[in-house]
Amino acid sequence: MRVILSIWVQLFIEEDSVLSKSWTVAIYWSFCIITGILLIGCSDSSSRVYSSASSGELFIPSLLSRLNQGDRHVGWALTYYKSWQRDRQPRYLFLAEEHIFNAIDEFAHLQSDTSPRIGEFYVIRERRVRSCRFLAELQFNAANYGLSLRRPPSAGCVF
Repeated sequence: MRVILSIWVQLFIEEDSVLSKSWTVAIYWSFCIITGILLIGCSDSSSRVYSSASSGELFIPSLLSRLNQGDRHVGWALTYYKSWQRDRQPRYLFLAEEHIFNAIDEFAHLQSDTSPRIGEFYVIRERRVRSCRFLAELQFNAANYGLSLRRPPSAGCVF
């Protein structure tokens, strides 16, 4: 880009007329303004990853942020479950149940929104299945200690 600009400037500066110098300045500044507008307009799109709109796949940052949201729910569920194992206070078990249900729902919705053609589909499915297994373990341990959980099994755990 700079090479082309310098060639244009040298061509117009070599002539001694005042008219050619004013044209050189006008071309130089118009080129700078157009280049600036293009750089500003294109700067945000270079940091994003888009999937093809025609194939119907999701916008990738949205998929990853929803996957991370489900992972955060699983993390909180594990934390509360470990607290329940340590202290045996029912409120921890109910909080673990609430978070694991939120994670399962997030993974189930995300899996239904994702095409099997992309690799994240299988990652999402595995995390949903693991969350369902964790919910079954949670319900089993709750029943062993005489507690009944508040919610029926999640629709995301039906295979």
